[in-house]
Amino acid sequence: MLKSEYEMLLGLEDLNINLIHIYGIENKKLDKTTFVVYVLMELAICDWEKEIFNREKTKKYYSEEELIIILKNLIYTFAELQRNNISHRDIKPQNILLCKDNSLKIADFGEAKEARNRNNIDTIRQTIRGTELYMSPILFDSLKTKKRKGKYILHNSYKSDVFSLGFCILLAATLKVDSLYVIREIQDMIILSNEIHKFLRKRYSEKLINVIISMLEIEEKNRFDFIELEKIVSNL
Repeated sequence: MLKSEYEMLLGLEDLNINLIHIYGIENKKLDKTTFVVYVLMELAICDWEKEIFNREKTKKYYSEEELIIILKNLIYTFAELQRNNISHRDIKPQNILLCKDNSLKIADFGEAKEARNRNNIDTIRQTIRGTELYMSPILFDSLKTKKRKGKYILHNSYKSDVFSLGFCILLAATLKVDSLYVIREIQDMIILSNEIHKFLRKRYSEKLINVIISMLEIEEKNRFDFIELEKIVSNL
Protein backbone atom coordinates (compact mmCIF):
# COMPACT_ATOMS: atom_id res chain seq x y z
CA MET A 1 0.00 0.00 0.00
CA LEU A 2 2.76 2.46 0.92
CA LYS A 3 4.69 1.69 -2.24
CA SER A 4 1.67 2.24 -4.47
CA GLU A 5 0.88 5.46 -2.58
CA TYR A 6 4.43 6.71 -3.14
CA GLU A 7 4.32 5.84 -6.84
CA MET A 8 0.98 7.63 -7.20
CA LEU A 9 2.36 10.79 -5.57
CA LEU A 10 5.51 10.68 -7.72
CA GLY A 11 3.28 10.95 -10.78
CA LEU A 12 1.82 14.21 -9.43
CA GLU A 13 5.07 16.03 -8.63
CA ASP A 14 4.82 18.33 -11.65
CA LEU A 15 1.46 19.68 -10.47
CA ASN A 16 1.50 22.83 -8.36
CA ILE A 17 -0.77 21.47 -5.63
CA ASN A 18 -0.66 21.12 -1.86
CA LEU A 19 0.45 17.52 -1.38
CA ILE A 20 2.88 16.48 1.34
CA HIS A 21 6.18 15.59 -0.32
CA ILE A 22 7.56 12.08 0.06
CA TYR A 23 11.30 11.96 -0.59
CA GLY A 24 11.70 8.21 -0.60
CA ILE A 25 10.53 4.87 0.67
CA GLU A 26 12.50 1.73 1.53
CA ASN A 27 11.57 -1.78 2.60
CA LYS A 28 13.93 -3.57 4.96
CA LYS A 29 13.95 -7.12 6.31
CA LEU A 30 15.01 -7.20 9.98
CA ASP A 31 14.77 -10.97 10.43
CA LYS A 32 12.90 -13.96 9.01
CA THR A 33 9.50 -12.71 10.14
CA THR A 34 9.90 -8.95 10.52
CA PHE A 35 9.77 -6.38 7.72
CA VAL A 36 9.76 -2.60 8.17
CA VAL A 37 9.02 0.26 5.80
CA TYR A 38 10.90 3.56 6.13
CA VAL A 39 9.26 6.67 4.66
CA LEU A 40 11.15 9.94 4.39
CA MET A 41 8.64 12.75 4.00
CA GLU A 42 8.30 16.50 4.33
CA LEU A 43 8.27 17.70 7.94
CA ALA A 44 4.95 19.10 9.16
CA ILE A 45 4.15 20.95 12.39
CA CYS A 46 1.00 18.97 13.19
CA ASP A 47 -2.17 17.69 11.59
CA TRP A 48 -5.10 20.04 11.03
CA GLU A 49 -7.24 18.42 13.72
CA LYS A 50 -4.65 19.28 16.38
CA GLU A 51 -4.44 22.86 15.07
CA ILE A 52 -8.23 23.19 15.19
CA PHE A 53 -8.42 21.85 18.75
CA ASN A 54 -5.62 24.20 19.81
CA ARG A 55 -7.66 27.08 18.41
CA GLU A 56 -10.73 25.81 20.27
CA LYS A 57 -8.88 26.07 23.59
CA THR A 58 -8.12 29.76 23.01
CA LYS A 59 -11.32 30.53 21.04
CA LYS A 60 -9.18 31.69 18.12
CA TYR A 61 -11.69 31.38 15.30
CA TYR A 62 -10.60 31.48 11.68
CA SER A 63 -11.44 34.77 10.01
CA GLU A 64 -13.52 34.73 6.85
CA GLU A 65 -10.44 35.54 4.79
CA GLU A 66 -8.42 32.72 6.38
CA LEU A 67 -11.18 30.18 5.85
CA ILE A 68 -11.71 31.18 2.22
CA ILE A 69 -7.99 30.84 1.48
CA ILE A 70 -7.95 27.38 3.08
CA LEU A 71 -11.09 26.36 1.21
CA LYS A 72 -9.84 27.55 -2.18
CA ASN A 73 -6.41 25.93 -1.79
CA LEU A 74 -7.81 22.56 -0.73
CA ILE A 75 -10.51 22.52 -3.39
CA TYR A 76 -7.95 23.43 -6.06
CA THR A 77 -5.73 20.55 -4.93
CA PHE A 78 -8.54 18.01 -4.96
CA ALA A 79 -9.83 19.33 -8.29
CA GLU A 80 -6.40 18.71 -9.79
CA LEU A 81 -6.44 15.18 -8.37
CA GLN A 82 -9.87 14.68 -9.92
CA ARG A 83 -8.57 15.88 -13.28
CA ASN A 84 -5.92 13.17 -12.90
CA ASN A 85 -8.60 10.58 -12.06
CA ILE A 86 -7.58 10.22 -8.40
CA SER A 87 -9.95 10.27 -5.45
CA HIS A 88 -8.51 10.39 -1.91
CA ARG A 89 -11.34 8.47 -0.18
CA ASP A 90 -10.31 9.28 3.39
CA ILE A 91 -10.41 13.07 3.76
CA LYS A 92 -10.36 14.14 7.40
CA PRO A 93 -8.41 16.75 9.42
CA GLN A 94 -5.87 14.11 10.54
CA ASN A 95 -4.89 13.59 6.89
CA ILE A 96 -4.36 17.31 6.23
CA LEU A 97 -1.06 18.56 7.64
CA LEU A 98 -0.04 22.05 8.75
CA CYS A 99 3.42 22.93 7.46
CA LYS A 100 5.94 25.59 8.50
CA ASP A 101 4.70 28.17 5.98
CA ASN A 102 1.17 27.78 7.47
CA SER A 103 0.00 25.95 4.35
CA LEU A 104 -2.20 22.89 4.64
CA LYS A 105 -1.08 19.87 2.64
CA ILE A 106 -2.84 16.61 1.86
CA ALA A 107 -1.31 13.40 3.18
CA ASP A 108 -2.07 9.68 3.57
CA PHE A 109 -3.13 8.38 0.18
CA GLY A 110 -3.40 4.84 1.49
CA GLU A 111 -7.08 4.63 0.50
CA ALA A 112 -6.72 6.68 -2.70
CA LYS A 113 -7.86 5.18 -5.95
CA GLU A 114 -7.35 5.85 -9.62
CA ALA A 115 -10.94 6.21 -10.75
CA ARG A 116 -10.47 5.60 -14.46
CA ASN A 117 -13.05 3.42 -16.13
CA ARG A 118 -13.78 2.47 -19.70
CA ASN A 119 -16.97 4.50 -20.02
CA ASN A 120 -15.53 7.66 -18.42
CA ILE A 121 -18.30 7.63 -15.78
CA ASP A 122 -17.55 8.83 -12.26
CA THR A 123 -20.38 6.95 -10.54
CA ILE A 124 -19.07 3.39 -10.33
CA ARG A 125 -19.12 0.39 -7.99
CA GLN A 126 -16.44 0.81 -5.33
CA THR A 127 -15.61 -0.53 -1.91
CA ILE A 128 -16.70 1.46 1.13
CA ARG A 129 -13.68 3.41 2.36
CA GLY A 130 -13.10 6.33 4.73
CA THR A 131 -13.43 7.35 8.36
CA GLU A 132 -16.97 6.92 9.65
CA LEU A 133 -17.53 10.44 11.02
CA TYR A 134 -16.40 12.09 7.78
CA MET A 135 -18.15 9.72 5.36
CA SER A 136 -20.71 11.07 2.91
CA PRO A 137 -24.33 10.08 3.67
CA ILE A 138 -24.44 7.35 1.01
CA LEU A 139 -21.31 5.70 2.43
CA PHE A 140 -22.32 6.20 6.05
CA ASP A 141 -25.77 4.71 5.51
CA SER A 142 -24.34 1.80 3.52
CA LEU A 143 -21.75 1.11 6.20
CA LYS A 144 -24.49 0.87 8.82
CA THR A 145 -26.56 -1.38 6.56
CA LYS A 146 -23.73 -3.68 5.50
CA LYS A 147 -22.19 -3.71 9.00
CA ARG A 148 -18.61 -3.68 7.79
CA LYS A 149 -16.14 -2.20 5.33
CA GLY A 150 -15.21 -4.00 2.15
CA LYS A 151 -18.69 -4.17 0.58
CA TYR A 152 -19.28 -2.55 -2.78
CA ILE A 153 -21.54 0.43 -3.42
CA LEU A 154 -22.40 2.48 -6.50
CA HIS A 155 -21.33 6.06 -5.83
CA ASN A 156 -19.23 9.00 -7.02
CA SER A 157 -16.04 9.05 -4.94
CA TYR A 158 -15.26 12.69 -5.84
CA LYS A 159 -18.62 13.85 -4.53
CA SER A 160 -18.12 11.74 -1.41
CA ASP A 161 -14.75 13.45 -0.93
CA VAL A 162 -16.45 16.85 -1.29
CA PHE A 163 -18.76 15.99 1.60
CA SER A 164 -15.80 14.86 3.72
CA LEU A 165 -13.95 18.11 3.03
CA GLY A 166 -17.13 20.02 3.86
CA PHE A 167 -17.16 18.38 7.28
CA CYS A 168 -13.51 19.41 7.77
CA ILE A 169 -14.36 23.01 6.88
CA LEU A 170 -17.38 22.97 9.20
CA LEU A 171 -15.17 21.75 12.05
CA ALA A 172 -12.64 24.51 11.33
CA ALA A 173 -15.41 27.12 11.22
CA THR A 174 -17.11 26.06 14.47
CA LEU A 175 -14.08 24.63 16.34
CA LYS A 176 -16.56 22.12 17.77
CA VAL A 177 -16.70 18.46 16.82
CA ASP A 178 -20.25 18.35 18.24
CA SER A 179 -21.39 20.36 15.21
CA LEU A 180 -20.48 17.39 12.99
CA TYR A 181 -22.58 14.98 15.04
CA VAL A 182 -25.54 17.37 14.86
CA ILE A 183 -25.34 17.63 11.06
CA ARG A 184 -24.76 13.87 10.70
CA GLU A 185 -28.20 13.12 12.13
CA ILE A 186 -30.10 15.47 9.77
CA GLN A 187 -31.89 13.95 6.76
CA ASP A 188 -33.52 17.09 5.35
CA MET A 189 -31.66 19.87 3.50
CA ILE A 190 -33.85 22.69 4.82
CA ILE A 191 -33.16 21.64 8.41
CA LEU A 192 -29.47 21.13 7.61
CA SER A 193 -29.22 24.60 6.08
CA ASN A 194 -30.90 26.19 9.08
CA GLU A 195 -28.56 24.44 11.52
CA ILE A 196 -25.43 25.45 9.63
CA HIS A 197 -26.66 29.04 9.55
CA LYS A 198 -27.10 28.90 13.33
CA PHE A 199 -23.52 27.67 13.71
CA LEU A 200 -21.89 30.13 11.32
CA ARG A 201 -23.94 33.29 10.70
CA LYS A 202 -22.32 35.31 13.50
CA ARG A 203 -18.85 35.03 11.94
CA TYR A 204 -19.17 34.29 8.25
CA SER A 205 -20.88 35.70 5.18
CA GLU A 206 -23.92 34.22 3.47
CA LYS A 207 -21.80 33.40 0.40
CA LEU A 208 -19.32 31.31 2.37
CA ILE A 209 -22.05 29.59 4.39
CA ASN A 210 -23.89 28.64 1.20
CA VAL A 211 -20.74 27.07 -0.25
CA ILE A 212 -20.32 24.95 2.89
CA ILE A 213 -23.98 23.92 2.72
CA SER A 214 -23.57 22.91 -0.93
CA MET A 215 -20.63 20.68 0.03
CA LEU A 216 -22.83 18.97 2.63
CA GLU A 217 -25.72 18.30 0.26
CA ILE A 218 -27.34 15.07 1.47
CA GLU A 219 -28.24 13.69 -1.96
CA GLU A 220 -25.11 12.81 -3.92
CA LYS A 221 -26.73 13.62 -7.29
CA ASN A 222 -27.28 17.22 -6.10
CA ARG A 223 -23.76 17.70 -4.72
CA PHE A 224 -20.93 19.30 -6.71
CA ASP A 225 -17.73 17.45 -7.47
CA PHE A 226 -14.41 19.29 -6.98
CA ILE A 227 -14.11 20.60 -10.53
CA GLU A 228 -17.61 22.08 -10.36
CA LEU A 229 -16.97 23.42 -6.85
CA GLU A 230 -13.73 25.07 -7.95
CA LYS A 231 -15.74 27.35 -10.25
CA ILE A 232 -18.14 28.25 -7.43
CA VAL A 233 -15.47 29.22 -4.88
CA SER A 234 -13.62 31.38 -7.43
CA ASN A 235 -16.33 33.99 -6.77
CA LEU A 236 -15.72 34.16 -3.02
